[in-house]
Amino acid sequence: MEKQKYEDIRGDGRLMLWQRGGPDQNFSVRITVPGSKSYRRLSTKTSDLKEAIKVALALYDDLYHQVRTTGSIHSKTYSDVFEKWWRSKEK
Repeated sequence: MEKQKYEDIRGDGRLMLWQRGGPDQNFSVRITVPGSKSYRRLSTKTSDLKEAIKVALALYDDLYHQVRTTGSIHSKTYSDVFEKWWRSKEK
């Protein structure tokens, strides 16, 4: 089994890119955003390194904006939002 090679895109540990398996496998990225206590792992959906870096940077920007506006790196489901609204209506 080949050891996975992790690449630190920004040099600060916030964007770690890796590829499982062979060169035909898609890259994955682990994103840590300031202001968040956790991280997200996502697929870049490409096996091309240059394209994977572009996708990873765009995902970072999206998650950074999400944390700044909602305070969480994880998206809320429709069910979560509806339940919160329903509970606020009952008061």
